[in-house]
Amino acid sequence: MKLLIISDIHSNSYYLNRIKDYIEGEKADVIYFIGDAIGIYDDPNSVLNWLKSINAICIKGNHEKYFLDEIKYKPEMEGIYLVREHRAKISDENTEFIKSWSDKIETTIQDKSFLFVHGDINSSENHIYTPSIELDDNILKKYDYYIYGNTHIPLIQYHYGCCIINPGSIGQPRDYTATPSYVVINLDLGETVIRKIPVKPDDYIKHLEGKLFNKEVINILKRKVNEKN
Repeated sequence: MKLLIISDIHSNSYYLNRIKDYIEGEKADVIYFIGDAIGIYDDPNSVLNWLKSINAICIKGNHEKYFLDEIKYKPEMEGIYLVREHRAKISDENTEFIKSWSDKIETTIQDKSFLFVHGDINSSENHIYTPSIELDDNILKKYDYYIYGNTHIPLIQYHYGCCIINPGSIGQPRDYTATPSYVVINLDLGETVIRKIPVKPDDYIKHLEGKLFNKEVINILKRKVNEKN
């Protein structure tokens, strides 16, 4: 059984179009998307249409919850989050698609227990950077796999025998490599690996600059290894 985990595309169809052949080429038995398909960049419908086309099992991130008004966001963040813009842009069909997503998924596959969340088990807005410290030990002891997103930084750790996974981000990597990532779990082989697929962001950055996008979200795509910013 082969599982593929993706997260945090954030309406960046430019990056997605350059790595989706790799994702589909993995021939995974099931693909889990763990939140934030939308928000921040400029093409939410293409991302949502693709998730439907691959039959991804999806959970809501904080940006889906902002979009559906399930949680509030600070109005001053609108220029970055683009919630109102995406409410006007996302099709009715894709709105219903987002509404069908769960907040979390607990499941068992081949006798292995899985928890999928976006931030953590308490909130989709939470950011977990040091899971062995920040996550509840009693929760980790319940699962073989604890899978979360939201930080945009790929990670695989083991704590109390639980495999803790963050697949990183397809649409906005924040690990200073500018490289989208996802995770593949092969239960038959007992393998869990991070895949990082390089993209060339220059054309997309020019496109965003031409549309006068927020400089902060553009600059994240420009980060270089060991750069301090």
